[in-house]
This record gives sequence, C-alpha cells and structure tokens, in this order.
Amino acid sequence: MDSPETTATKTNYTKKIDKYLLKKGDILFACKGTTYLCKVFDYDIPAVASTTLYSIRLRTSNTTPEYVCWYMNHPAIAAAINNEKMGTGSPMIRKEVIENLEVIIPDKNTQERIIVISRLQDRENELVSLIQQKKTQLTNQLIINKLNI
Repeated sequence: MDSPETTATKTNYTKKIDKYLLKKGDILFACKGTTYLCKVFDYDIPAVASTTLYSIRLRTSNTTPEYVCWYMNHPAIAAAINNEKMGTGSPMIRKEVIENLEVIIPDKNTQERIIVISRLQDRENELVSLIQQKKTQLTNQLIINKLNI
C-alpha cells in the first residue's frame, strides 16, 4: 500500500471528522472493485478511509489487528469473502458479510507466532523473487557477452 503522505489530500479539520479518523492499528478492507485487499493502517498521521474501504477497529485487547488481517487474507477466507461479491462492473462486498465473518481467535501468543511466521514467509518470497531476477539478469548478460564474441 502506498504511503498516505504521497496519496492523500489535506482538508481543514472540523470536530465532525473525529469519528472518521483512522487510528494506527485500524484494519482497512477493500469493499469495492476486483482487487482483494486487507491491510493494517500503520501510520501516525491523520487520515480518513476512502469510500471504497471498510475501516475495522478492534474493541478488544486479546486480538491483534495483524492477526485479524492475516486471517482475512488467508486464501480460504479470502475465497469465501470473494464469493459474496455482488455486481459485475465494480463488484462490492456488503458490510454484513464482513460483520458476520466468524474469526477464529487463538490465544495472543499463538497470534504473535502466526504473524512472525507470516512475515518470514513474506520475506522468503521477496528473497526468492530477487534471486530469480538476479539469475535472469546474469543469464541474459552471459548470453549477450557470448554473442558479442
């Protein structure tokens, strides 16, 4: 997700905006469109979610936003949510689908371990992709060098 500092526009503050302001740890879920997106808002700047996003704020301390986001991004859960999309041009997920989603909540220690494993998987995928890019660059350079001889 792009940084809000580079994608947001500024507006004048009024007291009415308070209830719409995002807080660090809020979960943003794309409710419209074809791209499935669930991310944790991790910024300390005033921002408001666009109308294409649902903002989810947890009301309990025994669940981490990162875990809920991981759960919602799990392929089986994402597929179940996507099956509920309505419309064709710009499909939409109704708010009730998200509100009625049953989230399995393990103990906090297990949640934290899941997040660590998930981050390690993400890093591994980044490194594997980088290795593949470097191998392709190297192979292409070797072929070009050979052709120039």
